[in-house]
Amino acid sequence: MKRAIIYTSGESKGGLRSAKNVQEQFNLLNCFCTENGIQIQAVFEDSNNERLTDRTEFKHLLEYVLEMKQQIDCCVFTSWDKFSVDPLETQTIKEQFELWEIEMIATQNYNPNNQPKKITIQKRTRDRIGKLSALILIDFEWLQKQERTFSRSKQSMIDKTRARLER
Repeated sequence: MKRAIIYTSGESKGGLRSAKNVQEQFNLLNCFCTENGIQIQAVFEDSNNERLTDRTEFKHLLEYVLEMKQQIDCCVFTSWDKFSVDPLETQTIKEQFELWEIEMIATQNYNPNNQPKKITIQKRTRDRIGKLSALILIDFEWLQKQERTFSRSKQSMIDKTRARLER
């Protein structure tokens, strides 16, 4: 059985983190670990309106890994942007974890019990899709007219050829 640490992080707004979806992330990660036979050793949650630069629990996670690296097989989190917003920091940590043979697992495509995913489309995107759909419909109607015109022309040519052959 793999041994894991899990990390959750709230949504960032205006340089602050909130606990808005930290519980949802924990539930998802807990379900993922249960389904995949992974034992959770420790949980680190950055929330409670901490500044993005503070990330107290993230720092505790790194300290814990440094001290307990022999007893950890993987680090599980929901997505790379939740793990770290700095690509250089992410790459550095990833390389260090690989040296310690700690697998990093981002569960962003995980769907517990294959439940249908709720898709939310913002109004601006809906408007763009609506305009695009209208353009596609117009193009489709134009193509249908062209096809009818072509079919009539084709039929006319066939009729003329038959008439010539019959003479």
